[in-house]
Amino acid sequence: MAAITYFNLDRNHSLSGKPIKRLCRALKTKEIQPHRLNFYDCLLNSADGGELADAVRCSPSMRVLWMNWNDYDDQVAELFASVVNEGHQLQELNMTRTQIGGKGAVCLLNAASKSRHLCTLLMSQNHIDDSIGPTLGKLLARGMGARFINLIRNQITGACLRSAADNLPSSSSGDEVTGGENPTKVKMIENDIDYQSMEYLAEALSAVSSPTKVLFGDSSIDNGVLSDTNVHALLTKQLEEKRLGDGVVSFLYDLGCRGMVRLQQLLAQNPQLANQVKVLRLRNNQLDDTAMEVVISLFDSCRLEALSVYSNRTTSIGLSSLCRKLNSVTASSLHLRFLNIGRNKLSNGPGIKALAEFLRHQTPLEFLGLYTCQLTDDDVRPLIKALHDNDTLRFVDLGGNELMGKVLRWLKKLIRHNSTLEFVQLGRCKLEEKVVRHYVTTLRTCHHLKYVWMGKNDPPLPEEVFGGCVVDGSCIYEEWPSFL
Repeated sequence: MAAITYFNLDRNHSLSGKPIKRLCRALKTKEIQPHRLNFYDCLLNSADGGELADAVRCSPSMRVLWMNWNDYDDQVAELFASVVNEGHQLQELNMTRTQIGGKGAVCLLNAASKSRHLCTLLMSQNHIDDSIGPTLGKLLARGMGARFINLIRNQITGACLRSAADNLPSSSSGDEVTGGENPTKVKMIENDIDYQSMEYLAEALSAVSSPTKVLFGDSSIDNGVLSDTNVHALLTKQLEEKRLGDGVVSFLYDLGCRGMVRLQQLLAQNPQLANQVKVLRLRNNQLDDTAMEVVISLFDSCRLEALSVYSNRTTSIGLSSLCRKLNSVTASSLHLRFLNIGRNKLSNGPGIKALAEFLRHQTPLEFLGLYTCQLTDDDVRPLIKALHDNDTLRFVDLGGNELMGKVLRWLKKLIRHNSTLEFVQLGRCKLEEKVVRHYVTTLRTCHHLKYVWMGKNDPPLPEEVFGGCVVDGSCIYEEWPSFL
């Protein structure tokens, strides 16, 4: 038993009580000396958590402990904080979705700010509130060693960031701001934080030259300078000096129309920077049709090869405006190969018809994402008809829509005329089994189709009905960039 270094007990719903006590006794007596323990979703309670804290204290070999998706209180968080404070060499502690609140989080953050061993502290999806502000400020200032703190989806507001900023040491306080080569990163996606508070914190971090990064989604405030993946906050001139790397600019979560305008202004004022932007990823930014007009204007300054506005508030009207713009760009000036407009409400309007008109022209577009856009069979009919004359599109994602089966009949006709289409995604739709059985043979015998998926249908389809259509399901992940 002593040779076993990893115990994976996730989703074991019979551990609470006596079984966990026996396991803890084995840890204390060093009958087992694991480096990693995983208790994900084991229905453990606070009493079990207390037992584990005492056992980990007596288990110096422990490096990674996952306690996530169980029901603990702040007292358990305090117990683990004391273990870290006593110098235990625990490197990763996962307390995601464990019901801990601000009091427990303060104890763990204090321990993390002092520990030279704890690298990763995960506390997302809890009840952590603004009371962590002062402690967070001290942690941001220290930034010792390689560290990642996850506070996704809690009850944190802008007041927390302002409190953290106010508790950063000033140059006159005599407190030292330290940091290793890999500074602390604090991730705070999906909290109720306004961009003014982010700006306030950014300015404070810049003033003390903190080595810390505060991340909102894939975005960051880094020493008060917004990186090439920022949301909300100031788009400062330092962005010009950032290396874009492959021309990818990613703004995730709550950029909004105002932030979009600021991005457009920055790129319009800096042609050299704009020329470097090839990929623009704008997922989850609450961009409505007004903001889409700003996105459209970026085609005047950037040589965009890929655009993702996945999961926003764009409607059919916004899509129609985008397609009109694309149609107005001369063939030699249009470089757009990837377009993902999934998770927007695009039914009942001119958008799909405008998109169909765009696809009839000579276009470099290879990838089209329309996942979960509330489209019906009748909505997509003009789109599929337009593909009869298209010789560039290789991938169409129509999954998650209200498609019943007519789409398969039109797809059968399409593949007789179109020889470039290789990937068709129809998963999570409402395809009727009898219709699928009728047309699936044709799809199987089409040699240029590499991938047709109809999984997770509602109601579910028997796998033998469509399984033969998937020639090589893995190839899709190699063919198309993950940023879309």
